[in-house]
Amino acid sequence: MRLSPKRVLALFRRAWRIYVTPPKESKVFLDYKELPVISTCLSREKTLFEPKQVAVDHARKLAYVSCMKGHSLQEFSFSNDSLILTNEWSFPEQCVECQIWRGLIILTTTNFKWGSGQKSRLWIFDPKEEIVVSFVDTEGEWSKIIAVDDERRVAFVSNWRSNDISVIDLSDLSNLKVIQKVSCDEAPRGMVLLSDGRVVATSFYGKRIFSVAKEGEKYELAKKSALFNPQGYGGNMRDILIGPDGKILFVSNLGRNMVHWYDPKTLELLGSLLIPRKPNSMRVMSDNKTIGVSCRADNLVFFFDSETKKSVGVSAKTGKLPTGLAAIDGGFLVTNFDSSSIELHKINR
Repeated sequence: MRLSPKRVLALFRRAWRIYVTPPKESKVFLDYKELPVISTCLSREKTLFEPKQVAVDHARKLAYVSCMKGHSLQEFSFSNDSLILTNEWSFPEQCVECQIWRGLIILTTTNFKWGSGQKSRLWIFDPKEEIVVSFVDTEGEWSKIIAVDDERRVAFVSNWRSNDISVIDLSDLSNLKVIQKVSCDEAPRGMVLLSDGRVVATSFYGKRIFSVAKEGEKYELAKKSALFNPQGYGGNMRDILIGPDGKILFVSNLGRNMVHWYDPKTLELLGSLLIPRKPNSMRVMSDNKTIGVSCRADNLVFFFDSETKKSVGVSAKTGKLPTGLAAIDGGFLVTNFDSSSIELHKINR
């Protein structure tokens, strides 16, 4: 596939900004050394290459890890505060994101190719029976995050390169169907489903968040937030979650080393908190108050109070490039992308 001169220039400028002359704002961050260490690593196990995300079956005390270059989904037991590899399954493309839904694993895979050779799929996998229930081409390019509307039986998949969101009908699991694609801002990434059926997503290169809602029979781009720092470097909006009280959206900004919070109805920016470097995944911890954020450049998980919006502390040092994050009772699991490992931490508070 040939890229247009305009696209080549845009990619060159982006690479130059990231690797050669990063914006001065990207060098402003919270020094983690000023914060108390509030976790202890109890167990660490190797994974296949590039563990991206981790999803947890709390009842069975099993964790599922999507490994990108490992082309696999791995299963780990975490009972008795110890991680043990119990199973793994191979897939034809890189395994990107995973989540548990009704006892099944929903998984996105992509081969990260360009043009006609590009493949991105959504899979339904039964880990108990160890079978693929079904899969479907997302019809997007470089599919990533999944959000599931259980009431309406649809899944939303953010497509990083084609700049759209696939809407997939889950009403018949043996016959998945893409019912629509919604065009959106550049590089949609994190997504969260709200109680009213709206999906709010981040635009990694677009300096904003946006919502998608159903209007009649179709899903449409409903609202966009204002640009963050429109005259300067806005960073990269990465993950998004709804706070424990259901009244605030929290967004990690990887480029600006921040967490922002927004009004979920108006998408108005309400505030920001400077945190350690390269924040990625966010999860509400088991106390239903503290939020953890994996910070890739500082190799740790940062914690803040969702009510006061103030720092609480950081984890013990993790492996290299902590990425995936999942809350468990009294602690958390974190995957380390560069050192290909998963860790179990207990929070000491």
